[in-house]
Amino acid sequence: MMRKLLRLLAVVSVVHSSSGCTESSAAKDGGDHSHEERVSVSHPQPESKLTTITLSNDARTHLDIQTVPARIEAVSNHRTYGGAVVIPEGRSIMISAPLAGTIATTEQGTFPQAGATVSTGDALFQLIPSLQGHGEVLNPADRIAMVRARADLESARAQAVGDVEAANAQLGGTKVALERAQKLVQENAGSVRSLDEATANHRMAQAALEAAQVRREVIESTLNALSGETKSTALQIAVPFSGIVQRLLVAPNEVIANGAPLCEITAANPLWVRVSVYVGDIQHLSLDESAHARRLGKSSSSEFALAPVLAPPTATSTTATVDLYYELDNAKREFQAGERLIVSIPAKGETEALVIPRMAVLYDIHGDSWVYVAESEGTYVRKRIAIAHSVGQSVQVSSGIVEGDPVVTTGAAELFGIEFGASGH
Repeated sequence: MMRKLLRLLAVVSVVHSSSGCTESSAAKDGGDHSHEERVSVSHPQPESKLTTITLSNDARTHLDIQTVPARIEAVSNHRTYGGAVVIPEGRSIMISAPLAGTIATTEQGTFPQAGATVSTGDALFQLIPSLQGHGEVLNPADRIAMVRARADLESARAQAVGDVEAANAQLGGTKVALERAQKLVQENAGSVRSLDEATANHRMAQAALEAAQVRREVIESTLNALSGETKSTALQIAVPFSGIVQRLLVAPNEVIANGAPLCEITAANPLWVRVSVYVGDIQHLSLDESAHARRLGKSSSSEFALAPVLAPPTATSTTATVDLYYELDNAKREFQAGERLIVSIPAKGETEALVIPRMAVLYDIHGDSWVYVAESEGTYVRKRIAIAHSVGQSVQVSSGIVEGDPVVTTGAAELFGIEFGASGH
């Protein structure tokens, strides 16, 4: 009896739930439909209808609107690669000390800084030769040789000083003898021959004194130079070519050894662009023609030419690439070594492409490319295009317009300003 009662309750509950679902669905089906459509678009228009500009005859004449039909032309093939700006081979040198000494500022009191721009012949700093026997400069053998050299020079200086004193004494004696001979000749008590001999002896004594003084000065200046007590013999370290101080390895008053690196100078103009090319592409490229490049994040309108240069061959076996080198004009110091570029290299053969003038292309803030096409007299439609390649003053279009479409050249920028409210026309 209990089992029959439970079965009856289960059937009743199932029927009740089924009827509830049906009523709920019916209520929804028969309810208010005003809130079902959350989003709606009224009178949708294609993009071309939203970007149409109509000008009067006066406005068209005032803007001097000119059009050129898009045409199919045979254009040279190109292939695009990544490039890196590098220092030309042999245009980065390390300046080393020609001998041991002390680093000093220039005669004007200046000292270079890393990253400074320098020109050919500019003085970087001075090197004062020094053999004072500092442990950080001379090894034991050099110190022994220095001591011997200094002893020899000291002995030579003492002898030179003695020679000067002896020459002075001899000059004094010959002067007295000359004066006596002159007086005797005036009194007719001496011979002219004696006067001539006294004059010759005086001149010889004077010459001996001058020679002894010069010898003493040379020895003293040599000793002073070797002791670092004078800057008269300081060597000017100059720039071999115009460029940038890449690294500075010394400071003022620093004592350096013979051959120690002082600073590194790198050329700033011109620079080279190294392009790594897959070995299978080399045979298809025109290596003797100029390439075109642009900086990352820049549109194709900012392209510049690169001339091929002869450089030592380099390659990377792990990536199966060889390097091509091109010269980059950097007179305005716009580029830095290590900067990456997008390089387009001419390839052999030609292909047909839809071509329009570069001046017809406009770019919005998002970098998208647009042109204005004349639909009818006084009516212009802005159309989005995809650029396949651009060289010189021509642009190759892959989509967006077709052959024969009259694209606006002169006046395109004015139409762009009219459409977005940036023009007063």
